[in-house]
Amino acid sequence: MERGKRERLLSKRDSTTYTLILDAKDGKFKQKLHLSLGWSVDGRLLELFIDDKHTGSDVIFYMHQWAIATSKLLQYGAPVEEVFRKLRGVKLHGGTIDCDAVPTIHKKYSPSIIDAVVQLIMAEAPNGKRLDA
Repeated sequence: MERGKRERLLSKRDSTTYTLILDAKDGKFKQKLHLSLGWSVDGRLLELFIDDKHTGSDVIFYMHQWAIATSKLLQYGAPVEEVFRKLRGVKLHGGTIDCDAVPTIHKKYSPSIIDAVVQLIMAEAPNGKRLDA
């Protein structure tokens, strides 16, 4: 994939969906997110979707918009490490991440929802490719 030219995704493509639970350390909220990662035929991460049960939530609205913008960056050839490196450690309502499907982040502290999503992506697609690709 050459940088600067958008890679179009197939209408039917592989994806992996995870449920992330972020428990605030102060106990004031528990955020449950569904994160879907869309993969190219050769296993590269090209798309992400974020959703939760709180329709109309400002946080989820912004996370959804961030996922769209991030997907476009990946489709235009931006390396996964560059896209996510600066977002690692973003602080906002920290707590514990729980994702049974990803042992490397199960019951691990995260300073924000964005950081939790980035941790999951970097665990499942280091170097921009699916682990089993």
